[in-house]
Amino acid sequence: MSRTTGVDAEHEVAATTSRPRTVPSIARAVRVLEEVAAADRALSLSTLSRALGIPKSTAYAVCNTLVETNMLERTDAGLYRLGHRVVTLSRGYLRHTHLVQEFRRICAERRMLRGETIVLSVLDGADVTYIAVEKGDRLVGIQYDVGMTMPANCSATGKSLLAALPEDEVRRRHGAGAPLRSLTDHSINDLDTLLEELRIVGGRGWAIDDEETTDGMICVGAPIMRAPMDCVAAIAASFVKATVDSSRLEEITSETRGLAATLSERLFGPALRERSGS
Repeated sequence: MSRTTGVDAEHEVAATTSRPRTVPSIARAVRVLEEVAAADRALSLSTLSRALGIPKSTAYAVCNTLVETNMLERTDAGLYRLGHRVVTLSRGYLRHTHLVQEFRRICAERRMLRGETIVLSVLDGADVTYIAVEKGDRLVGIQYDVGMTMPANCSATGKSLLAALPEDEVRRRHGAGAPLRSLTDHSINDLDTLLEELRIVGGRGWAIDDEETTDGMICVGAPIMRAPMDCVAAIAASFVKATVDSSRLEEITSETRGLAATLSERLFGPALRERSGS
C-alpha cells in the first residue's frame, strides 16, 4: 500500500487549487445576499427563486442557512431582509481598510470643511458605493449611509471615478445604447453627454453634481489617485445650493481637491511620484 507523504499531499493540494474552483452552494448564497441587498423591501422566497433561476426548495435551503447564520432575517410574513451579521462583517472590513482610516484622520485634521458632510466612495460597475461618511452639522438634501449606492453618472464622486477610465470601459459599464439612470431632471441621462462631461472632469481634476442626485443640493468631488489614470476612490463635499455663492464654491473646490491630494499622497505617495516621473 502506498503512503502519501506530507510533501505529496501539499503537491496534490497545490495541483488542485491551481485550477479555478467554485462551490455552487456558496455562489448561490452570495447571489441571494446581493438580491436582498439591492431590493428596497424584504423579498419573498418566490421572488428570490425566480431571480436566481433555481427551484424554490433550493432557494429555501439557502435562505434558511443564511437565516441560521444571521446573514438574513425572516420576517413574520416569511419575507427576507439582510441580517445583523452583514453589518458586523462590513464594519470589520472597513476597520481594516487603510483608505477609510486615513480618510477619517484627514477629515479630522483639516479645518475648512469642518462641519460639512464629506463622503468617500468606490466604483462598483455603473454605481458608486459609499464606504465612509463624515456627517456635518449643516443639513443636506440626502441622508448618506455607509453601503449606500448611487448611479455614478449622477454623483460627483462617480464622475471623478469614471473620468479616470477609458471611454470604452465607461461605455461597457453603462451598456451600449441604454439610457442612463436619472435621479432628478438635472441628471445626465445619455452616454455621449456623460463622456463629454468626463473629459472636462479629467482635464480639470474635479467633478460637480449640480442638483443631479437631489434637487437643491450641490456636491464637489475629487479623485483619490494611486497612479496617473488609476483612481481607487473619490471624495465629495455636499452642500445646500442656496447657501453657496461662487466665492464659497471656489473655496469648497480647492479644499476638496486638497483633501483628495493629501489622501492620495499619504496612501500611495512613493508609487504615485514614481509612476508620474516626479
